[in-house]
Amino acid sequence: LAEGSMDVNEHGEPKRITLNLGSHRRVHAEQAREYFRDLFDCEVTVHSVPSKPTVLYVRCGNRAVASLFSRLCPGNVYTKKVPSQVMSSSRSVRLSCLRGWFDGDGHVNTHGRGMAASVSFDLAEGMFALAVSCGIRIKMSKVRQRKRSKEHMRLSLGAPAVGQIYP
Repeated sequence: LAEGSMDVNEHGEPKRITLNLGSHRRVHAEQAREYFRDLFDCEVTVHSVPSKPTVLYVRCGNRAVASLFSRLCPGNVYTKKVPSQVMSSSRSVRLSCLRGWFDGDGHVNTHGRGMAASVSFDLAEGMFALAVSCGIRIKMSKVRQRKRSKEHMRLSLGAPAVGQIYP
């Protein structure tokens, strides 16, 4: 569900994963590094590159972990979706998934309203369904392609709904 990519070897097998976060998300990047270390006992790098100073890359080169992620979160930026295991999980897990998605692909404005977006229509529809299944009022709209952005789906929340995701 994170923004990122899966690199494969010459045989098409997963070899590493890279998560992409905004440079202002240093704390989240370091948390991800700790989670990988604690859960999978593998090393992860956190770095940026001069050509994209607003992006932090969290990279795991462990092939077994990359293979696990490719099975649990198949697809790419355009085809990813909410895994069925999340859709059928407890309310607290579904809320955590929503919170994580809004942390990565959204924001809350100064009026307390939230918005998140995705170019994956399946992912947006899944997040919409998760919110509705948790009793959260949410709106979904299609945003047309512009000069520097692709067509995408936008999910919007009023302040009371944001309070349900971020209690």
